[in-house]
Amino acid sequence: MIGPYASDVLPMRVDLQALYPRLIHLRLDTVFVVDRDNQIVFISDACPSVDTRKFTHRGTTMHDPESTLLDSWQHNARAWIDAVRSGAIESRRQVTDQAILLTILGRQPGRVLDLGCGEGWLLRALDDRGIESVGVDGDRALVEAARAAGSAEVHLASYAQLADTQVYVGKGYDLVCANFALLHQDIIPLLAAMNELLVQGGALVIQTLHPWSVAGGDYQDGWREESFAGFAGDWQPMPWYFRTLASWLNALDMAGLRLVSLQEPQHPQSAVPQSLLMVAERP
Repeated sequence: MIGPYASDVLPMRVDLQALYPRLIHLRLDTVFVVDRDNQIVFISDACPSVDTRKFTHRGTTMHDPESTLLDSWQHNARAWIDAVRSGAIESRRQVTDQAILLTILGRQPGRVLDLGCGEGWLLRALDDRGIESVGVDGDRALVEAARAAGSAEVHLASYAQLADTQVYVGKGYDLVCANFALLHQDIIPLLAAMNELLVQGGALVIQTLHPWSVAGGDYQDGWREESFAGFAGDWQPMPWYFRTLASWLNALDMAGLRLVSLQEPQHPQSAVPQSLLMVAERP
């Protein structure tokens, strides 16, 4: 299959030399051949510019990490609500919750959209400070929990629906925030859609895992897995997409946003940052 959404299907016998000009024209980063048994084989000689060392799934079944990510949130929603509301996540309690809240308040927004709002803790914190806030999340259980806790306007929508403007969540926001909520691979269409919801000069605030802290010796974009080891409750492992710092900055630029601030929230007793916090404006 060829194309960003695997929409072009090749016959079983492929002339790689004849195929090469087509690959160059499409400007693809990665090319796979998928056989009828859903087995994948990487075409290294058809796309020699790609470092094939990072592809270790030759001959194994190809799973869809995007679908697995959504499934894991459905399974983990209750445990996540309990963890957030009980303060069980130390890094959030000590550093990251306060970091994003102070960054938002520093912009003095009148109206905020919380992208991937989860159970709504940030919505409630902003509401307590007199800031009009709207939430959106792709998991029904999390949306219902946010509503039940007092958040008046919380929408249920997937990121794909938001990127395609299939669900209306309002517009004219002074600020859109995404707090550890951008775990998918292709986020540029979503960021571009969020850019369109901002007023001119409005800001997108993103807090995410710091790539230098979680790279684990493998500093290149790709899918990783969170096992939730050490967390109490019933958790299902969750895939998430790791980005280098350069990839984050490039994504913002390609979405039409201009980086104005980059912070690295860190606990005084920690040797590494707890997060990466970026502020980008709509020009």
